[in-house]
Amino acid sequence: MLTIAEAWRYQVCVENNVDYWGADLRNFIAKNFNHCASECARDSAKGCRSITYHKGSRRCYLKHTPFGATYKKSQSLLKSANLDCDKFSKLPSWPADFKWAFAGPPKGYTCVKIWEAASPAAHTWNDNFMCWRNDRADPGFRWSMAGAIPGQRCTQIIEGAEPVKYTWRDNFLCVQYNSPYHLSWTFSNALKDRELAAGKACIQWLEGADPHTWKDNYLCNKPYNGAYVSNSLPSWPEDFKWSNAGVPRGYSCDRIWELATPAKYTWKDNFFCWRNNKADPGIRFNMNGAVGNSDCVQLKEGAAKSWMDNFLCVPPTSPYTFSWVYSNALRDGQQRDGKKCIQWIEPADPQTWHDNYLCHYPLSYPDRRRHKSVQRRASSVGRAQVCTEDNVDYWGADLRNFRAKNFNHCAMECAKDTLKGCRSFTFHKKSGHCWLKHTPFGAKYTKGKNDLMSANLNCDSFSKLPSWPADFKWAFAGPPKGYTCVKIWEAASPPAHTWNDNFMCWRNDRADPGFRWSMAGPIPGQRCTQIIEGAEPVKYTWRDNYLCVQTNSPYHLSWTFSNALMSQQVAQGKKCIQWLEGADPHTWKDNYLCNKPYSGAYVYNSLPSWPEDFKWSNAGVPAGYHCDRIWELANPAQHTWKDNFFCWRNNKADPGIRFNMNGAVPNSHCVQIIEGAEPAKYTWKDNFLCVPPTSPYTFSWTYSNALRDAQQRAGKTCIQWREPADPHTWNDNYLCHAQVYSVDARRHRSNQW
Repeated sequence: MLTIAEAWRYQVCVENNVDYWGADLRNFIAKNFNHCASECARDSAKGCRSITYHKGSRRCYLKHTPFGATYKKSQSLLKSANLDCDKFSKLPSWPADFKWAFAGPPKGYTCVKIWEAASPAAHTWNDNFMCWRNDRADPGFRWSMAGAIPGQRCTQIIEGAEPVKYTWRDNFLCVQYNSPYHLSWTFSNALKDRELAAGKACIQWLEGADPHTWKDNYLCNKPYNGAYVSNSLPSWPEDFKWSNAGVPRGYSCDRIWELATPAKYTWKDNFFCWRNNKADPGIRFNMNGAVGNSDCVQLKEGAAKSWMDNFLCVPPTSPYTFSWVYSNALRDGQQRDGKKCIQWIEPADPQTWHDNYLCHYPLSYPDRRRHKSVQRRASSVGRAQVCTEDNVDYWGADLRNFRAKNFNHCAMECAKDTLKGCRSFTFHKKSGHCWLKHTPFGAKYTKGKNDLMSANLNCDSFSKLPSWPADFKWAFAGPPKGYTCVKIWEAASPPAHTWNDNFMCWRNDRADPGFRWSMAGPIPGQRCTQIIEGAEPVKYTWRDNYLCVQTNSPYHLSWTFSNALMSQQVAQGKKCIQWLEGADPHTWKDNYLCNKPYSGAYVYNSLPSWPEDFKWSNAGVPAGYHCDRIWELANPAQHTWKDNFFCWRNNKADPGIRFNMNGAVPNSHCVQIIEGAEPAKYTWKDNFLCVPPTSPYTFSWTYSNALRDAQQRAGKTCIQWREPADPHTWNDNYLCHAQVYSVDARRHRSNQW
């Protein structure tokens, strides 16, 4: 049987020992797991979004939500999977991923309710919806039956034959201003034909029970292939905001308005908002009951009778699980449970709208590709942000251990030791023992440890570039704990000068800044700074050494090799980090790397997926890619290794891949790059490809087709590294990895899809 990827062009993301319970479409006895997945792919148009497979009985359950109705771990006989999980961060394509429904939300879809309160009940507008696949990012469609929504781009939805008393002239479908959807509306076939002639595709809105010609109405848009949304979802509470005075600057919003409330109570300008540099969280207020196929919380104010049917809803894949309270006493209870609450206040409403709150557990960088029960809660400890994982052990990579008073005491000690490299900790819930770690997940990540609780420190900065100079450090005696480094060395320098243990480093709980070292000229396709010491003898070849970054890097480095030059840099507003190597006698005591002070920005691009975002090149840097150079200097020039690169798409975050031709780099995960047929004099036996300790990638290397075949049988995909000019059998060498999609820097490699 063909795999899913081959037969159906779907990607299936598997979770072993997990049950996506409920939300069933149908069930049957399958031949095997792949057969189960194939049937879901066939039923995709009927709403199949995920599967659960019983490993003993082979029974297959097809589901109409990406995680079923309830997510259950530790189910050893079950295996579950999402269909098309690589599209969770992709906007729905028009028209393929959208659907109109006039009899309730269809299975497998998330919807916005389309209704007009003034329309007679017999016209049945109460069950009409505009929908999109529930395994796609939220497109941000919002409905208003009382005029255009301020701060949004709105399309009037009108049917000229509707009597004025049914008030269809003030109905609008709205999107945010930066939306890629540019909707248009037609209410006749002739107008629809014009839209088609203009290259648009149209979806019919049909309501057979309304007698006023709702049979020739269409919503149209240019065909659109949904783009990936690289922005993260908003964190709670810091990225959300309530406003009772219109849309605040820098935010996107959903309007909160109960039409039955008197105008003098001024609900028309009330909004619940999130930062506009975040992905749309899919929050929608509904004043006529909960929306099917959504997770809704009732927004109730006991003193306001017209609020009894008002709900705030999110899609079934949403990581948010809101709760609502309408008294300070109830809010205090929520806060004792560890939740953070945002007040919803409307001073003009006399019905006690001063003690109403929407609450949620602190949540940092929620991930739409994970069930809400598996999202990592965040809490503040001092000035640090702590993301907690219960029943998980970050084993190893210990700095020190001690008996703590409680979990918070353990966290505070890690925060105090951050300059010593503390990045995470594990706490024993019974004995109170606390282990401080120098990597964000320890050395080994183990689930199912019921007595333990672990947490990252500063987890809100995992996707943030390191700030200059605070997050960087020079090291001349090996990589310091808590840091990721690029090796700085010159092969021609005598061993007594000890350049083999010199590193330029940055905190290992930050995004990779893309620093790369070359001791043989600037790296093509990168912006390079010459690292030179004029006092070094020519024979030590320091004049062709460079530190490089990608051309779009926010770091603009400069180099000085005297105190006078460094003072000039400081006078220009730069901050400098000293590069000191005491064992080198050639004045390596007044050398500095400088840059303007820089507060590290968040990297919203996802890490590259394997294998589709990676590429090998033996002829320079390919267009549209960033690369690391793969070059063994001991190889003869005619073998042309100088122009060999391993690359990733330049719209992805830097994966931190670095080739080292002088051994594995400490504090990194390295795989040996070897070709057995290479003569010893070409020194390929000490070549390694390394990634940071937080990297989600776990590469393996093969140097024969037989070994590659074994990797593929194990489920890995391999990319060939080929250099035709090298005669030593560089035609069967491969870097391999299991398929990973939309890789997340905030998760341990064992938990990647």
